[in-house]
Amino acid sequence: MAAIKQAATRVQTAPTQYVASWLGTRVAFLNKFEHLLFCGGNHLHMQHVPSSVLVLAAAFVVFINVVLRSRMPPVVDTFAMSKFSGERAYSTLHDIATTKHPAPTQANFAVYNYLFDHLEFLQRRPNGDRLVLDSKRASINTSSFPLNLTERLPCSNMSAYLDQTQIIARLPGRSNSSVLLTAHFDSVMKSFGASDDGAGVAISLEVLRILLNDAAMEHSLIVFLDNGEESGLCGSKWFVEKNLIEKYNIQTFVNLEGGGTGGRAILFRSTDDALSSLYVSVAPHPHMNSIGGSIISLLGSYTDYQTYKPAGIPGVDIAFYEHRENYHTSNDNLEHITASNVQYAGDDVLAFTRSLLNHANLKEFTSDEASLYFDFLGDFGIVLTLPMRSLFVLSSWIAAGLVLLLSYYCFPLYDTMIVLSPKAFVWSILGEWIYIVRSLFQCLLYGIAFNLPLVIIVFLIRTSSISWLALPNGFLGNIIGATAAAHRWRHGQPHPNVNSYVHFGVSVASCSSIFSLFSLVNAPIFILFSTSSTIYCLVLLSLMFGIMYSRFMHDPSEESSYIPTRTAPMYYSTIKPKTPVLSPRAPQIKVYVGLSLVVLMYMSSAVHLSIDLILALISVGSTNFIMLAVTPVLLTPAIYPIVSLCAYWEPNVPSYRNYYFFYISIWFIAAIFAV
Repeated sequence: MAAIKQAATRVQTAPTQYVASWLGTRVAFLNKFEHLLFCGGNHLHMQHVPSSVLVLAAAFVVFINVVLRSRMPPVVDTFAMSKFSGERAYSTLHDIATTKHPAPTQANFAVYNYLFDHLEFLQRRPNGDRLVLDSKRASINTSSFPLNLTERLPCSNMSAYLDQTQIIARLPGRSNSSVLLTAHFDSVMKSFGASDDGAGVAISLEVLRILLNDAAMEHSLIVFLDNGEESGLCGSKWFVEKNLIEKYNIQTFVNLEGGGTGGRAILFRSTDDALSSLYVSVAPHPHMNSIGGSIISLLGSYTDYQTYKPAGIPGVDIAFYEHRENYHTSNDNLEHITASNVQYAGDDVLAFTRSLLNHANLKEFTSDEASLYFDFLGDFGIVLTLPMRSLFVLSSWIAAGLVLLLSYYCFPLYDTMIVLSPKAFVWSILGEWIYIVRSLFQCLLYGIAFNLPLVIIVFLIRTSSISWLALPNGFLGNIIGATAAAHRWRHGQPHPNVNSYVHFGVSVASCSSIFSLFSLVNAPIFILFSTSSTIYCLVLLSLMFGIMYSRFMHDPSEESSYIPTRTAPMYYSTIKPKTPVLSPRAPQIKVYVGLSLVVLMYMSSAVHLSIDLILALISVGSTNFIMLAVTPVLLTPAIYPIVSLCAYWEPNVPSYRNYYFFYISIWFIAAIFAV
């Protein structure tokens, strides 16, 4: 019997022993693997993880941004009667932009006659009797006109021709007030004028065709196809000087322009927050960024917006802006703008114009203020009124306050194992700010320095082929600035324990909330301080809750070792130089995975907005060395908070060598493609 029981026991315990042995073997393997990764093994090192994750996360965000920026709506065919047809508008554009047509030339007059024919055709369509042509067709003998110009003529030298070739079409509404929809049909001497501004003309005609089928609207629509814009805004000046603003009681204007070739059209200037808000609410593709207006002004480009706004008319500028290198060149042709580009712009212009025509009170709009706004992912826009900017700052402060409270109660620091008093805690937070300010300025300076070679090259040879380097140059420079500040905080010591790291992260949150006050300034770049601060605090909160959950599920005793400091209020930046410390072991692999997710979260939100601005800036200013020189500045408000991340997972030896490798690699790639 005893022998039988013994045998039965062996049978019962064998599976358990086998499972234990199997698990033990694998745990031992994982421990050895982790030792090789983190403890200086000869095979694998985790010292490359921080730099690699940051660079890969940035590359991922840029890729997503480019994919989202390249999205275009499907082109509506010519059979659609009540929708904007990109196919029909592009066909019109094809007829306009087949030749270069500056004023005054035979080709320019041919385009004029084509447009007049198009409007008369609309009059013959159903409901066409509603369309009134207030301009008479000009009868001009152009046999003596040149086929093309060799120099640009001022308005005064061709006033007789321009006076006769301005086109005004009117769709009457119920009231005597009007909305002006305008674009110019002349081109510069070297250009076919496809994006500047044949597309705007084609869009205006298609919008007019659709609105003819609408019921009578509250306000009249004035479609002004002006001639001579490229010669010094001649057409819009003619409109104002002839007192047509008063004649038609123009209350607001929509100006369509081209500052580049193709791509997505952008709302880049608006005289009024209310107009911008209306655009956000009705445009199906609200791609908008007020920094574009600042860029266009800096580049010395002028549109009819500069005529109507001083005349006291509220309005907006909507323009194609991408591929600025093709602007006013022979590359502004049909090959560099597609029907989907026209569809994208046309959908927005139709929706916005229709909304204005049915607006209850156009007099609520003003022309004496510059509106501030941006979009996120091109799917929704945000108008940064003063109350909205104040809300951004308030959200940053609330998020920072939550971080501070959670840190004090759940991640305590100790002085001889006694939790710091609130006063000592506050002083310990303030004591870290010098490293955060250092991070801000070092990010800025390193970013500019890393981008300097590109700026010099573009200044010397005016090439656009390598302008894309401004983004990786600025990013790597900013990251090195944050890394340098983090190592300054570490004083050459090993990885800090979790409480000390969280303490530094909380200091960054509090300091960034102070920097968020810059957002109250009415300038596009400053809003990045409040957005990055709020997002940073939210990401830090998620990380803190994750740590708390991990501690709840496991024994927190491994966090009980604290670092000796110079003074009683304990914070990591007060470590004595060259003082041996008792530091926790290097981070576990799960910590690296968690922090990598945190990086991706932050980069995909806070840094995404900066990248979107930079890509737009590069697209507009690809051959302007001043524009390229300031691109790293747009990254600094989003990158400098990463100093807290670098402080924790950076190896004892800074990752500069890795970043220098990435820097040299991208220049090598750029050189290959440039050649």
